[in-house]
Amino acid sequence: MNLDLDIDTAQLNLLFEQKLKPKLAPLETSRLATLKKKKALTFSVGAFFIAVLSGIDSTPLLIALFAIMAYCLVTFKFSWDKFRSSYKKQIMVTLLSEIDKSLIWHKDKFITQTEFEQSGLYPKKIDSYGGEDLICGEIEGFKVEMSELFVEQIIQRPEGGSQKNPIFIGLFLKAQRPKPFSHSSYILAKENTKQGLKEKLFGHFQSPRIGENVALPESEFSQYFSVVSSAPDTILQMLSPKLMDKLVDYRNQKQGIAISLSFIDQNVYIAIPEGRDLFEPQLALAVTDFDVIKGLFQDLVFYTGLLRELGLPSNSQH
Repeated sequence: MNLDLDIDTAQLNLLFEQKLKPKLAPLETSRLATLKKKKALTFSVGAFFIAVLSGIDSTPLLIALFAIMAYCLVTFKFSWDKFRSSYKKQIMVTLLSEIDKSLIWHKDKFITQTEFEQSGLYPKKIDSYGGEDLICGEIEGFKVEMSELFVEQIIQRPEGGSQKNPIFIGLFLKAQRPKPFSHSSYILAKENTKQGLKEKLFGHFQSPRIGENVALPESEFSQYFSVVSSAPDTILQMLSPKLMDKLVDYRNQKQGIAISLSFIDQNVYIAIPEGRDLFEPQLALAVTDFDVIKGLFQDLVFYTGLLRELGLPSNSQH
């Protein structure tokens, strides 16, 4: 399924050659310098651990190797952060303006934890929460905010100690319409509804979800999704065959990524657990590589086009 945006590969290539390439070309020197610093860091780390594992009994040498490693780490991080920031600013501002003039990018902002929890899509205890790349604007009558999120919880190991487990890593979208929905409903990827024993026993005490499980007819949609709603008849009216087909198509298009949605108060929440950093430069590839830009553009079109493609009206009576 191709997203309906009035720009094809040839037009995107023209945009790249005329607007982006002249801005990105000066960053190629910065990329190459950063790549050299990364190689130096890799070499210094290897040298330090080889010395340690070899049992070299020379404190001055180990201190010197450690100092070199620390210096390489600091210089690489500084260079990477500067290159990454400049690259993303040129890319995001230019590509978003081509998709929709109302869309604005904020590098260090993200959807709040309160909004994430209110969605009811991942009702788990959160121990670590962060994000970046907030995109704001108006699409199809909705006020839209979307960003990358990195959400984790700390799990205690049976053998002792603890580890961080991801709750959600991906793109999270909030779309606000003028009128509230008449119900609270959740379209959940079945992967996200699996529970451990503790959650089965006590999860209902902490879950913000309101409603009951909705019986669905046997279909490809019901194989992948479950639905919870405070008004089953209403959500079944919203779940048109077209909408269900598109949710299945999205899942297949994104190679099985478990997209989920909820309708709470005035808001539509959409969670796409990509499991990867989005909109990032690739240090090993030239900044003027068109295929990299094409991939970023396709990601942005996919995310900003969700409301349009799913056919969710901002003025629905439901």
